[in-house]
Amino acid sequence: TEFQDKEYYPNIRRCLISGFFQQVACLESEKRGAYSMLREGQEVILHPSTSLGHRPEWLVFHELSLSSKLFIKTGTQIRPEWLLDIAPRGYFDAAKISEKSSARSRLDRVLTRRFSQDGP
Repeated sequence: TEFQDKEYYPNIRRCLISGFFQQVACLESEKRGAYSMLREGQEVILHPSTSLGHRPEWLVFHELSLSSKLFIKTGTQIRPEWLLDIAPRGYFDAAKISEKSSARSRLDRVLTRRFSQDGP
């Protein structure tokens, strides 16, 4: 993809998902800034030193740091549809997502939208 192409950075994020699909978190509480790791359901928050200027609903991360809390230090925003397209088939099935995470119902909505657009 050419650098000037509007898909340049989204394509980089898709590549990150292909390698780090096990390290995805979904925003659980905007007020507290708490995320839930999808498969484990463990709560994590963005580290104050992160370069993200906002709290994306979904993110893929590389580094966790444990001090008083479990922090995401390096991460970037992603779209949940990409998880279904890129991760190994079945990895994000609802039954495999932690029941503690609201991501389970969010991914179900993404799947429902996808199937309603594709038709029978």
